[in-house]
Amino acid sequence: MKTTISHNKVNRFHKLVSDGVAAWTKAGKLLVEIVDADPDAYDLIIMEGHGITRAHLAKFEAIGRGSLEPRLLLNGSIGYHKLQSSPLSTQQNALDNGIQLYEADTEGGITHRIVRPEDLSPFEASQVFAPGGTVRSPEEQKAYLAKRESRKRITNTRTLDAPDYDIKRGKVTFNAGCSLNASQVAGILQELTKK
Repeated sequence: MKTTISHNKVNRFHKLVSDGVAAWTKAGKLLVEIVDADPDAYDLIIMEGHGITRAHLAKFEAIGRGSLEPRLLLNGSIGYHKLQSSPLSTQQNALDNGIQLYEADTEGGITHRIVRPEDLSPFEASQVFAPGGTVRSPEEQKAYLAKRESRKRITNTRTLDAPDYDIKRGKVTFNAGCSLNASQVAGILQELTKK
């Protein structure tokens, strides 16, 4: 049975959510005042209960200090989580306008589509967001994917037992990126200087 939803109730719902986000902003600003006055404020607030954790307080403090868009707390998606590390202007722009997601066109060029942050898969989120929350351009995303594919190919061509390097005819060939300690380097030099 389909019911008709009144526009008044829908509008009221949106207003309540909007009022809630505004209240979170006020709570964040108040928390900043409290923390600035007493560095141990988190402990006092947590002791008083209400189910508020240190992680919750950190989010509200970030809202109060203007580094976190409160709307990002409305959704637990990977896209929203990654976006929280971005600058506030990037957060707001992504929420209002979406994010460019690189896709290859038929000629191998660069094209993109706009996606909402909450619609990003974990793979797409790692493609879009660089460490530290920077949003990659479509060109940077293409380079990221190419580098990831190259690493995958190298990993797939090597067996798990394959050494990181081979010594043949007085030359060292590195099969993959590796780290060597002093004794390993000395062993390579000793092998190379054998006559």
